[in-house]
Amino acid sequence: HTFPNKAQAAEWLKDEWNRRRSGTWTDRRGRTTLRQFVEEVWWPTKVDLSLRTRELYAGLLKNWIYAEVKRPTRPSLLLGDTPVMQITEDEIEQWYLACKGRNHAVACAKAYRLFSEIMIFADEKRAVVRNPVHIRGAGAENAPEREALTVDELVALSDAIEARYRAMILLATFGAMRWSESLALQRRDIYLDRKMVTLRRVIVEPDKGEKFVGPLKARDKKATRRVDLPDELVPVLEDHLKQFVGTQPTAWLFEDPDKGLLARSQFRLLLDKAKEVTGLDDVTFHVLRHTGATWFAEEGATVREVMERLGHRSERMAMRYQHAATERMRQLASGMGGRLGGRLGTASEAKSEAEAS
Repeated sequence: HTFPNKAQAAEWLKDEWNRRRSGTWTDRRGRTTLRQFVEEVWWPTKVDLSLRTRELYAGLLKNWIYAEVKRPTRPSLLLGDTPVMQITEDEIEQWYLACKGRNHAVACAKAYRLFSEIMIFADEKRAVVRNPVHIRGAGAENAPEREALTVDELVALSDAIEARYRAMILLATFGAMRWSESLALQRRDIYLDRKMVTLRRVIVEPDKGEKFVGPLKARDKKATRRVDLPDELVPVLEDHLKQFVGTQPTAWLFEDPDKGLLARSQFRLLLDKAKEVTGLDDVTFHVLRHTGATWFAEEGATVREVMERLGHRSERMAMRYQHAATERMRQLASGMGGRLGGRLGTASEAKSEAEAS
């Protein structure tokens, strides 16, 4: 705006600089919309996000935070087009109630947490007078967690799936691995003599485009993660390497002989067939990881050891400076294997028994 004289303009400018120096300045013009603030100010600070996380955030913004909220007596609420300075607590509550009404509790909680992060950042940047996003408990995910598989269920599932992917089921469980970590394993990552696997990479499967190799989910892009295995899993992997994996050190452990690396959708079809046979309708790849983590904790693992096993990290606790004892990890892995009680044979042995019968 303009001023009637230079003295008043100078006084206004002095006041603005004083606000900036004291940390109380805000953009009182209020012209920047939430969408503009996200694109121009918030997104550029997120250079370290993985591709999958960026895709997740973009989807939450488009489908949830910017989604139209219809109101019976007033025009529809479009937060993306609303000046970020003018977003009120009342509008946040209306938006959140609309989110809850869509009956996708997990996605709603994720969207709320992202919205809260953006507005906290806006508060730090003095783009708002006060952060209006503070509904207690709104960011908590209360989706019921599938109970861990029993040993009998795991053995049945691994026997029901195509033999080429039997070891993948077992390794994902006993190693508590993510899908992207399991898919990225190569022959050189398996150390049968030391009863361990080293995770060095992941296969990223973006919503659009081809799969590609990326680093583990860690701050250090050169980070690796050791996963100790129970004795009972060694002959299973040995048999798998012999039957289904090329001799080159970089040969992928789990791939379709005709199509190469599995797509998640392709593996889901294979798993669905095994689920039909076993009746385990609600099993997903994440359930395998969850089962491994549960069993590991039940063997007496500490919080730090579980974090080490699963590759979790936390900024609030300096856990990365602590190191779980190697021998302790071996003992825990062996204890997990003891659950099988000798019931786990190789795919070749199962085939021989079937032919004999």
